[in-house]
Amino acid sequence: MLQVNIKSKIYKMKNEDFKALDNVKFEVENSGIVCILGPSGSGKTTLMNIIGALDSDFDGDVSINNKSIKEFKSKDLDSYRKNTIGFIFQQFYLINKFTSHDNVKVALNLSNVKDKKNKVLELLKQVEMDKFSKRKVNVLSGGQKQRVAIARALSNDPDIILADEPTGALDSKISSEIMELLKRLSKTKLILIITHSQELADKYADTIIRMEDGKVINIENVKEKDETKVAENVVSETNSKSSMSFFKAFTYSLKNLLSRKARVVSTSIGMSIGIVGIGLALALSNGTMNMAKSQIESIMPTNMITVNVKNSGDRKPMKDMITGDDSKTIKYPDILEIQKLNNNINHYWAIPTNIYVDFFSETSIIKEDAESVELEPTSFYTQNGFEPYENIEGNLTLGRKPENKDETVISLNTAEYLIGSNSSLGIKDLIGKDLYIKFGPMQSYGKENVNNKVLSYKIVGITSINTIGYSTYQYSIDTLELYETLFDMKKEDMKFSQTFVYLNNNLSSEEIKAVLTDINTKQDKLEFVGAAESSLSGAETALNVVRNVLIGFSSISVIVAVLMIGIVIYISVIERIGEIGILRAIGARRKDIRNIFLCESIIIGLFSGILGVLVTQGLCLIINQVIVTILNNYGMNMGNVQIANLSNIAAASLIIVCVILSAIAGIIPSLKASKMDPIVALRRS
Repeated sequence: MLQVNIKSKIYKMKNEDFKALDNVKFEVENSGIVCILGPSGSGKTTLMNIIGALDSDFDGDVSINNKSIKEFKSKDLDSYRKNTIGFIFQQFYLINKFTSHDNVKVALNLSNVKDKKNKVLELLKQVEMDKFSKRKVNVLSGGQKQRVAIARALSNDPDIILADEPTGALDSKISSEIMELLKRLSKTKLILIITHSQELADKYADTIIRMEDGKVINIENVKEKDETKVAENVVSETNSKSSMSFFKAFTYSLKNLLSRKARVVSTSIGMSIGIVGIGLALALSNGTMNMAKSQIESIMPTNMITVNVKNSGDRKPMKDMITGDDSKTIKYPDILEIQKLNNNINHYWAIPTNIYVDFFSETSIIKEDAESVELEPTSFYTQNGFEPYENIEGNLTLGRKPENKDETVISLNTAEYLIGSNSSLGIKDLIGKDLYIKFGPMQSYGKENVNNKVLSYKIVGITSINTIGYSTYQYSIDTLELYETLFDMKKEDMKFSQTFVYLNNNLSSEEIKAVLTDINTKQDKLEFVGAAESSLSGAETALNVVRNVLIGFSSISVIVAVLMIGIVIYISVIERIGEIGILRAIGARRKDIRNIFLCESIIIGLFSGILGVLVTQGLCLIINQVIVTILNNYGMNMGNVQIANLSNIAAASLIIVCVILSAIAGIIPSLKASKMDPIVALRRS
């Protein structure tokens, strides 16, 4: 039984208070049609809003089966609207961008109905709208819209249906059809109809409550209870709470955004531009650093130690050598002393400084091309001939290591260059072939010179490494003896701007650090540091500075885009005030409204992040291809160059950050939407 005892409902006006209801008291049974009849301004709609818990600011009480809604908390009122009340409005209050099916399903999303699709179709069939389930409601007629509204009102099987002028916007024929439908429903439900039509009340009402100036002036039982009607329809004691899961809110938001594609795409592009900038900065620094690390580690393994003169400040080794400043160079006797510092020092690699300055080497597999004055297409230039085989010993792919002074190993990109366009020659075919290297004074480069010497070496192995330049390898001891022979120099007279020593291969990183500490404390002339670590440290510092600057500039556009998202969601809230009112009227909690708009900002952020990452990956492919083309044009075949490489972790992090920032941007608008009073939202719409 519905019991109404409203002492007063007062609206606070600017100049005076207005009493909309005054001592409204009645009770009705749990089934039948009750028409609340009266002229405009008599308080009918206000009464409906109070019974439907859309308006709780009144003096008095409303009880359902002796349960007072005045005692309900906010979440209980939401559940009451979902389980007990079904609203039918004169203006329908359907969501125009949704289909008939989706409008009915919105109410079911607030409950735990499993087979929602069949339930929706069953409801639409009940109101003879199942044939129009996939049609958007903005193309339906008024009568069809009202039928969809009735199906939505029935979705959670409410005990009471509140209909505010359900036929006010319809013609007489459609009005009769709608009223006949409500009449059938009244056999098991209480239907309260707000109307000013005496004719409608006389024809369909079981009870007529007349109102005037906010007061009940007459209650009339028009018809006796039909014996076929349920004698005492007990109101369902459902305790199911109103609940829209985060996933349902997410799918609802996605459906909303799909109806506003242009706005979503334009906003997402704005944010993705900043993400692309940050992504490229990370990709370039990561790719360049990985490439530098690969190259440095290919020539400087972990057991390779750089040796420099200590306390030389901002010295310039090459300049010191040229100017003859011997105090800042390493001499051969120093190298011999270095080998005595620690038992873990295995061997050394040293190239006399004047070799860098005064001599060149040119390489080809064709003897005539190596002997030629000009640099032939099959030849390539190296500055100091050989690199130490010890650096790449673990990367031998084909063949074997060099065992004699006239044997060498070459890098993979060097092998590819030597093959060139000769389709009949494969990489494996290079094993056993002779490699000719011309050594000579730098001043004779490109000229005939009797001092130029062409030596042949047998290729016995090929590494899997691609290097920046073209590389040939021999054991380091053989290289130094080669310089003695070629340039008529004695090791005792050689001077080195820098040298390298190799520790035993079986040392761990901690043991290498211990050796470095030991040899640095035993003498004070030379400084020993990890070769790869030293080179990488400088490169990493420079790259980090560039990366941070680029990220800083790109972050500005991201911040602007975040503000844009906040504005877009706020505009969406303003545009959809009516929708917010509808959702609250059918039982959506404040939390559900908040989640809907928060999910919209999250989806925009997710789309922006994914778009930005995809564009970044595409640009990385283009950049890498351009770099490869440029290197090939300069004769440097380095294989698959990854100068721009956005790691999976960086890509995922960008998307996550994008989502988080977008969610933050949507917090204020979503909170504003959740705090809207349902009746105020419906009025403003």
